[in-house]
Amino acid sequence: MNKLLSLLALTALLFVACENTDSPNGGGDKTATITLTSDAELQLDYKKTSVMITYTIENMTSELTVEATADVEWIYNFTYKDMGSILFIVDDNKKMEAREGNVTVTYGESSFTVNVKQAGSPTPSEVEVVAPMATGHYYGTATPGYYNYYIALTDKGMSSYEPSTEATYFNIPDAYYYIIDIYTNVKPADDKFMLPDGTYRVASGGVMHSINKDTSWLQKNDENGFALSQSKFEDGNLVVEDGKMTLVVDLFANDQLETHTVTYEGDYSLIDMTTIYPQY
Repeated sequence: MNKLLSLLALTALLFVACENTDSPNGGGDKTATITLTSDAELQLDYKKTSVMITYTIENMTSELTVEATADVEWIYNFTYKDMGSILFIVDDNKKMEAREGNVTVTYGESSFTVNVKQAGSPTPSEVEVVAPMATGHYYGTATPGYYNYYIALTDKGMSSYEPSTEATYFNIPDAYYYIIDIYTNVKPADDKFMLPDGTYRVASGGVMHSINKDTSWLQKNDENGFALSQSKFEDGNLVVEDGKMTLVVDLFANDQLETHTVTYEGDYSLIDMTTIYPQY
């Protein structure tokens, strides 16, 4: 009987030893856990901002690392500079609709989630401009398969209009300059190189019949003629019809969303850059 009891006790000890050895944390029944210590829900305005969340870890082990992920693209750039905190960027919300996303932080098999709610941009203010002048360049097929028209609409004119002094084009005090870089498969009708009729939408580079979002913007000058700010077009289009151009674009000026409507009607002629720079 005593021998049987001894065998049973030995078996129990072996079972406990095996259980401790197989633990992923190497600490018996001590499981590593991560706990959120800041708010589980974040209410943010529409502007781009840096956010910090904090946490604590119990039963920390060198075998595990803290990892944060987001289920939306506008939450990004997670950094773990200091233990117990995570920094990340929430991009500006350029739409008027509110949005939300989740940040999930894991440590081994333990995790928590933070819900991020971001307000939409305020209703854009309306800006209307009647442009008395249209100028620019025609670059031919600088990009194979695309005819490139570079047009500037302005409310106060240009300081010069020669290719050799291009750098001083846009320096009239307190002026608005709408720089429109257009790519289309339609070549000019005559040697004035005017933009062909049609609708050109704001889009990232590589889209046919469009305004290149990356190289088009509004430049606002100060009272000395220096560029006070440059605001890229977020969305919109340019309609060209029967000698009239109507540009309607959304842009951010001083962190405020604005809708600009710019009209130009009349004759104009673009400088043919293909004769100045034959590579075009």
